[in-house]
Amino acid sequence: MLLSRIASTCTEDDGEPQKRVKVIVRTLQGNDFRRMLTQRLAQSTLLFTFVVALILIFLDSGFVLSVEKGAPHANITTYPIAV
Repeated sequence: MLLSRIASTCTEDDGEPQKRVKVIVRTLQGNDFRRMLTQRLAQSTLLFTFVVALILIFLDSGFVLSVEKGAPHANITTYPIAV
């Protein structure tokens, strides 16, 4: 239902990407975003887990770098090495 509504609205514009995005955003109503997330719960959970894991990796790398940076014979001396 939602995708057919978006598809029918997208064919009405002149094909410019910026206008298409505006039309899609205008077409989405209050509960549509929540409904899209709950209909694809497994995909949303996997994406959320992946994003949280990446954030933790980058934050922990910065923490390890800050601890190792002051050591005289540290192996980790730059941020790319820490990641």
